[in-house]
Amino acid sequence: MQYIDIDISKKYYRKLEIKQGDVGITKEFRTFKDGAVFDLSNKAVFLYVQKPDKTVVFIDAKSITSNIATFEIPNQMIIVDGIAYCELVISKNDNINIMVLDTEVYS
Repeated sequence: MQYIDIDISKKYYRKLEIKQGDVGITKEFRTFKDGAVFDLSNKAVFLYVQKPDKTVVFIDAKSITSNIATFEIPNQMIIVDGIAYCELVISKNDNINIMVLDTEVYS
């Protein structure tokens, strides 16, 4: 699996394409801060997603290991064609919101 590397000390804007109807989509994010591993242990990590129809989905990380957060993308996120706005949210005492990607869902 290919990782999506994120340095939380920088601003990000990425685009991922997900084909409508795909099932079992998993995305893995590796986090860094100023180039060093940023440990996600004891933190809440989730994706905030605003779908093209303006409904909002929160996706909790399926697993967190060191600096890697793994997400399973639910079908409800990819049933509407268009661009979904997504943020990777890391919270505990850090309260970091990172705009990570726009996801293009196409049929």
